[in-house]
Amino acid sequence: FELGWLLQLCISIITLPKQEPHSDSDTNTGAANSLYEPSPVRVEALQVLALLVKGYFTLAQTSLLELGEVACKCMEEPDPSIQLHGARLLEETGSGIVQQHKPDSPTPLNQRVPVSQVVTFWSRMLNGPLPGALQNDEHPTLQTSTCDAASSILPAAFNSLPLR
Repeated sequence: FELGWLLQLCISIITLPKQEPHSDSDTNTGAANSLYEPSPVRVEALQVLALLVKGYFTLAQTSLLELGEVACKCMEEPDPSIQLHGARLLEETGSGIVQQHKPDSPTPLNQRVPVSQVVTFWSRMLNGPLPGALQNDEHPTLQTSTCDAASSILPAAFNSLPLR
């Protein structure tokens, strides 16, 4: 069962510039968004990506750091809906890691995401958009979603995160 193609398709829709400068699907005229697919298309791709991570974490974990970069990029964008769905992707990814590391997890120890990689993942988030999103008083939904994401930091990784 191979989902890598769908994972990569969603990531490319979210992060890569459009192939055609003036696509038929381009309904907004804002210069900031014209480089990428329209916001609703990118939000749908983020939703699919979050569902893939939620339902097929063992398949998605091979792209863990790339998923983190996608979440960071989205949370740093000006569009609140892209920020919010980036935070939700982050939350699903964190929850997948936590579930995988539970004592009763069916995932064999040697197939779990290594704690060192989890530390790298969360270090990037904490040194990137996470603090700003947590303090964004203009978007309480984003704050809540980001708080939920932060609560999904694997305890073993949390203890290894650099203190600031």
